[in-house]
Parts: sequence; C-alpha cells; structure tokens
Amino acid sequence: MIDEALQDEIRVAYQTLTEALKLNPRWGQRQMIAEVANALGDPEADPPIAVVEAGTGTGKTVAYLVAALPIARKRGKKVVVASATIALQEQLLFRDLPDVMRNSGLEYEAALAKGRGRYICLLKLDHQLSEQVIDPVIPLYPDEFAAPDRALAGPIFDEMVGALGSGRWDGDFDSWPGSLDAGVKRLVSTEQSQCIGRRCPHVSQCSFFRAREGLENADIVVTNHDLVLSDLRLGGGVILPAPEDCFYIFDEGHQLPSKCLNHFALRFHSGATVQGLRDSGRWVESSSAGWIKRGLDERIMPTLTALFEDLIERTLQISETFWALFPDEVVERAEYRLPHGRVPAALAEQAALFLAQWEKLHREASRLEAMLENRTSEAALVPEAQGEPVSDPDLDLINAQGMVARA
Repeated sequence: MIDEALQDEIRVAYQTLTEALKLNPRWGQRQMIAEVANALGDPEADPPIAVVEAGTGTGKTVAYLVAALPIARKRGKKVVVASATIALQEQLLFRDLPDVMRNSGLEYEAALAKGRGRYICLLKLDHQLSEQVIDPVIPLYPDEFAAPDRALAGPIFDEMVGALGSGRWDGDFDSWPGSLDAGVKRLVSTEQSQCIGRRCPHVSQCSFFRAREGLENADIVVTNHDLVLSDLRLGGGVILPAPEDCFYIFDEGHQLPSKCLNHFALRFHSGATVQGLRDSGRWVESSSAGWIKRGLDERIMPTLTALFEDLIERTLQISETFWALFPDEVVERAEYRLPHGRVPAALAEQAALFLAQWEKLHREASRLEAMLENRTSEAALVPEAQGEPVSDPDLDLINAQGMVARA
C-alpha cells in the first residue's frame, strides 16, 4: 500500500494541475493515476507491472507522470519514459513535461538519452582529419550504406572541429545546423561494439559520455524503446541507469512486441557474413607481419586463418540448408516458420557445429583484441622501422573489436 503522505502528494499535484490549466478532472485519467500508483507504490510488489489502454484524449502522459514521479523519488529511483517515435519524445520533453512541472507544483529534472551513434566520435573525426584513407571499421553489412565522397565530406569535418572548439556545437548530430548525409555520419560515429571507452584519448571531451553523465542528475530520462532494449540486451546500466534503479514507462506500448523481436531475435545474412569473414581474413593477413615484429604471438595467426576459411564454408553450407526449406518458386524475401516451432534434428546439429566455430572465433578474436590493446599502450615506445607501412594502433584495436562483435 502507498502511505498516506504519498497519496496526498499525488492528489494535490493532480488537483493543482487541473485547476491551473482550467481542466475538469477526468474519470479515466484518475483511474490511470490510481493504477500506476498502486503498481509502483508498493515496495513488496514483485514485479510492479501495470498495462493500461486508454483512448486519445484521456491524458495518459499527465496520469503516469503525476503518479510515477513522487513515488520514484520516495523509493530512490529514476523514471525512464520510452516512446516509439522521435516526435513523441520531443513532445514529452519540450511540451508535456514543462507543462506538468509548471502547473502541478512538482519539481524534477529531465534529460534526453540517445545512443552513441547519435553523437560525433572524436577518435574517428581525428582519423578523418589526418587523412586516414582506410575505413576505420570493417562494416558488418557493407551493402547497407553508401560511402560519401571524401572530397565533399572533408569541409564538413573541418566545420565540425571549429564548432566543437568554439562551443557552438555539442557533438549531437541532431543539433547540427543543417542536414548531414548518413554516409558522412557513419564515418565519424561509432557504436557500443566499436567504442574503446575510457581507453580513448578523447574520452574527457567525448560528447556521448558527457551526455551520459548528465543522466546521473536527472529524475526523468526520456528515450526510445530501441535504446532501452539495447541497454537491457547489454545487461542494463551500460547506456541508461541500472534497471534496479529505474521505473520504466513504455508509451505507445503496442509497438513494444515488434521492437523486442527486432532486438532479441538473431539474424543471419549469409552473403554479407561471408564477405565480412573474407575482409577480416585479409585484414589479419595484411597486418600480421607488422604485429609479429612488434611482439604479438604469431601462433594466433594460422588459427584465425583456419577459422575464417572453415566458417566461410559452413556459412555457405547452412545457407543452402535454409534455402532448401523454401518452395522452388520463392526467389525474393520470404518467411518460413518451422512447424510447431520444432527445429529438424539435422539442422539443429549443423547449427550447433556452426555456433561452436563462431565461439572459437570469438575467443581468438578476443585474444587478438587483448594483444592489440597492450600494443596500443606500448606503441609510443616502439619506433616504426624505416620504410615500413605505419599501422595505426587505435584503428587496429577498433577493427579487432568489430571482429569480436561480429563473432
């Protein structure tokens, strides 16, 4: 049960709000306030879950905010409000929340949470400005993006440096004064699997980490379904505050099932996987001589090469097995559902062997990542031999982390 003082705070906040805005209290809205308060207000409730459906005009946003915010503060938690669309996030952050705070007597700090890919990566920007002509990360699915013309992108990168240096821009792509091509953003943005985190030389100026620190002082975190699910998939507390410290409110909850499938289902792109394995193999082969000269254990190289070759062969084999499940007339995108959800024994056995090889690659790629991380810290102490191609330690490490993420 909610204690009486908390009930009074919620009741007074709602009454103050309706009087200030000259609104008539609505039965559906009051019912929702009670439902949310009962679900979140009892510390013994496990898990505290409420599912609410209400029509347009009920005032759902006001109802969950008025009920959840006082309870969250009382229980030492943050309120994470996740919506499915950017439009609703902006409405919540710039209209609904200020209205509630201004007219209810409640005082809470709000912050917007975004993923790494929505911010500039200073390490990648540095490499672009240094005219590193290689792409810093071997793409997972190369067919999903078009590389921009570097001659056109260069002046934009120069502008970004000037705007960052003068404080006119905070590194958030959404606040850049003008449109940015997706290919340009890709060259200077990163994701969790590629980010080297606190080891990055630019971490103290990192736009993402600065924004992440701002969440610590917020009572309400506004974000989207995808970012919450990404954080939970990583174990929680990586991008957003830890789950045990939060109340989650999923607005537009009817879209949540499909979002969950998108995040937690596994996908297999056979053609792009084969190409990625070949690209990774070529990268390891072309870099190995320089690594070995600098003290890396050369025994890892033939192991990686053999794994790449074996996985390419197995990928092609399992792709043929999957395609055999479809009727002959299916030539484009199609969906096949296993009868009663049962995986045929032959396919399960083939998939288990396939998974075992990927797990081996993950272990070996992680070993290589650790070796390269050590090399990165020692690189300044080891001079390059004259005439030898320069291998950038940071790029090596990022590529290795991308390989680990794929595995």
